[in-house]
Amino acid sequence: MRLSNRQAAVRVAEWIGRILLVGVVGFWWGGHVGPQLFSLAFPSVLSPDSLLRQLDPELDEGFANTASAATLLIVALLAAANTAVGWRRGSGRVAVGGWFLLAALVAVIAVSEMSDTHNDAQADVLRNVFGVEGRPADWARIALMSPLLAVFSMAMWFFARRGLGASPARVPIVLGAGAWMLSVAYDATQHILLTGQDHVLGSIIEEMLEICGALLIGLGAAMSLRADAALRTGPHARYVRWRAPLIGSFVAVVGLGALAVVFTYRVLLIDVGATPDLHALDLRLFAQETVAQELRMPADAVGRIDLRLAQRDPDGGTGTAAVRIASPEHPERTLSVGSVEIPSGVRTHWRSIDLLPPLTEPEGRRLRVTVIADIDSDAELWVGVAKSNWYADGGFWINGEPAAPHQDLEFVAYGTAEPTRSKVRAIWESFTSGWRWPATLARMVVGLTLITFFPVVLVTAAWRRPSVSGDRRH
Repeated sequence: MRLSNRQAAVRVAEWIGRILLVGVVGFWWGGHVGPQLFSLAFPSVLSPDSLLRQLDPELDEGFANTASAATLLIVALLAAANTAVGWRRGSGRVAVGGWFLLAALVAVIAVSEMSDTHNDAQADVLRNVFGVEGRPADWARIALMSPLLAVFSMAMWFFARRGLGASPARVPIVLGAGAWMLSVAYDATQHILLTGQDHVLGSIIEEMLEICGALLIGLGAAMSLRADAALRTGPHARYVRWRAPLIGSFVAVVGLGALAVVFTYRVLLIDVGATPDLHALDLRLFAQETVAQELRMPADAVGRIDLRLAQRDPDGGTGTAAVRIASPEHPERTLSVGSVEIPSGVRTHWRSIDLLPPLTEPEGRRLRVTVIADIDSDAELWVGVAKSNWYADGGFWINGEPAAPHQDLEFVAYGTAEPTRSKVRAIWESFTSGWRWPATLARMVVGLTLITFFPVVLVTAAWRRPSVSGDRRH
């Protein structure tokens, strides 16, 4: 049976939409989420500095930021088209008003994404309304977002119940609105619950929830238009399944997360890194100059040391910070070594250095960690230093000379990645030491489950065959 021109146009538009939808999901997961997660788990294999900056949505005027704004504009146009169609067909004030609200909201977010004014605008509101900024603004941000989320959720519930009814667009619209609300919740609470590298994971989850929410709303808008265009071609609709993907995503995240904790999690052994800016400085080293920190061997083996480093090269080259560990009694005998390559940059960042072999000396033994600036003659290596004697168990030397009193190398020592009984015990003690660790773990599990679940729903919905409208099992 030959298709009419209208049917053929609808089919072509459907295929183009499917390809674009899967392409956007693949771009975000393959270009941003996947590499970021891999870099967090294995920083020595894929350094955060080697990731493409243009694929970071936090970068103003970057490719990912532009792609996100373009996606939001398309979704806004789809929602606006549903507003016009609903008005023409007399679908009712609730349906027309709901689509108009989504179109306007998505358009505003798209404009703010292109201009990147949303963070500045939020800071201005917190400063003018609550009179706070910095750390006190974290709780004010929650107080500001809570009523807005409540109003948005009530509007979407009313729109889904009264405006969409049994429409196949109802499920993706509800899921998309839920993803957006969770994205705002993550943004409002990550400064309170997350610390250190967890902020990177929180940013990944927030950005993925935002783009997936937009794509789900766009999918729902496209399905609504498709249902309107197919009224004369048969009673077929495409319903979105979500229960099986949700259960599968949760099981996969919990299973893989448990393996990751057992085989990649490193127990924190010594922390001389959580120093406020007021108590830290950057020490400048030239080629082959050194700093050395004395420490006491902890109870468990040391497999990694993190240092706050930067390398400044006028030619833009890459330098190396080398680490050598020996005992003060036998300085000629090297116990462990490691190194990290550092591209030229201005600000210091935490760098992870794996030790080979891991340190397995007796507990309490005095050791000396030496950092060597393996850089070009006209370059500089900047090393983070604590000024308030945060590590009182050892001395500190600069180029072999004792440094000023109450100074220490700013470093964090971690255990090995291999699973051991002491490591499992330390993990358990960490997660039972207070409310923050369990809250952070639950937040991470939920976030990782959702950024797996939503892409799976989108991809399966894009390629699922239409079913008879009476079959609404999802």
